[in-house]
Amino acid sequence: MNTKEAAKLLGITDQDTIKNWLQGGYFPWAKCFMISWPSGDSDYYWHFDKDEVLKVKARMDKLNITDVLDLPTDENYPEPPKF
Repeated sequence: MNTKEAAKLLGITDQDTIKNWLQGGYFPWAKCFMISWPSGDSDYYWHFDKDEVLKVKARMDKLNITDVLDLPTDENYPEPPKF
């Protein structure tokens, strides 16, 4: 699933939130793919495993939160880097 689909499944209206969470390390299993165009430009997109997104969703629902930054950290969801 792509960023838009992951956001929708998690009930997030802004895809930038998912991108911020990616930068925060909350989806270490997500894969980034780059596309190179003949013009020399390139684009990238993220692929999320649906089962892993569903685990995040279940965790958010269990904790009754809407912001992954409120999730307690553990070995499966490491603390995000400090900026």
